[in-house]
Amino acid sequence: MTEQAFWDLIAQAREISEDNTDSQVWEIEELLLQKKPEEAVAFVKHLQRLLANSFQPNLWEACYLINLDDREDTFEFFRAWLIMLGKETFDLINENPDAIIDFIDEKEVNEDFRLSSPELLSLGFSVWEELTGNSPEEMPIDRIEVEMEGEPNFEDSYLSEEYPLLWEMFG
Repeated sequence: MTEQAFWDLIAQAREISEDNTDSQVWEIEELLLQKKPEEAVAFVKHLQRLLANSFQPNLWEACYLINLDDREDTFEFFRAWLIMLGKETFDLINENPDAIIDFIDEKEVNEDFRLSSPELLSLGFSVWEELTGNSPEEMPIDRIEVEMEGEPNFEDSYLSEEYPLLWEMFG
């Protein structure tokens, strides 16, 4: 699976699910189950690389503002959700996290509102397990270790200035 094929699969599942990220995960699973085990491995590798490349302070700050949570796992689930939006949107928000405001339905925002897709993180492993009968630990893949350049700043004064659109909705 090439990177373009990865993004095509994300887009196809998004279209089938009519932009519903909850059902999009299950559509990705159905599409991956029709492929060879090597494709599930490649899917996980692309996903891990995208998660590593988006491990940036500015995205963590936006995640904190939206989800009111500064934990690393919340940030990882947030980045998975961004990937589910597709390549163009993922790239746009990586460059300008405040642009995420265009992808949030203000009517859905309440105290339970979260932008998160944790199911995407284990999907490739579970598909590989189903296709091969082997446990996820046996998947031939190396975990990517990445360090963030800089530290996120969760101070209100900084966030309100850096992300005025997100601050207006969530601050």
